[in-house]
Amino acid sequence: MASWVKDHDFVNEFLFAAPTPATYIERSFPGDLLWLDDGEGSKFPNIFLCKEGACCCLVYLHGNAEDLGLSHDLLKAFRDFLNVHVMGVEYPGYGPAPGNACEGGVNRHTRAAFNFLTQKLRIPPQRIIVFGRSIGTGPATNLVSILNRSNKHAAALVLQSPYRSIKTLAKELVGAVANIIMDRFDNEADIVHCISPTLIIHGRQDELIPVLHASVLYERCGAE
Repeated sequence: MASWVKDHDFVNEFLFAAPTPATYIERSFPGDLLWLDDGEGSKFPNIFLCKEGACCCLVYLHGNAEDLGLSHDLLKAFRDFLNVHVMGVEYPGYGPAPGNACEGGVNRHTRAAFNFLTQKLRIPPQRIIVFGRSIGTGPATNLVSILNRSNKHAAALVLQSPYRSIKTLAKELVGAVANIIMDRFDNEADIVHCISPTLIIHGRQDELIPVLHASVLYERCGAE
């Protein structure tokens, strides 16, 4: 019941600020756009970029104010400079993806993309780098924590501009009124279980997510 309420309340409209209009459509990026089943009867877009000879794959989970159309050039740069396959995951309600964005939906898309890589393409989890930016650090940390608790390991977890949890960040931004919302993406709790190699990147002058969030996550991270 609590998860249903959390996935359907008004907070999601502010938390997930998808670009309007979307920056790409179903026919965009011929050969790069890959549609996957979300496990609940709908299909959602991803960008999959193959790199000849690559032995690893990078899964990218974007920030809240971008969709994969805005990320496309960055994903190509990752592929070419890092010599890796790249999977960019789209969120519900972003771009041409159906539905409304919420924690449950974003995590579901993330797991579906990861399962495609490991089960269909036979890429071992230990050859998959999970990269989350801003809001995307939530599903990234959640995925790796689940893997590690199942005695599986990702190649690495990379967090750019992470937050301790959505509720903790909201309290800093709007004060006590944040107490009425249900928490989402509790990175501070999940990262304790992340023992895969972890890199945390955060600008000291970030005016939205204070760098202290990254410091706390660094201290709580289960990786050596």
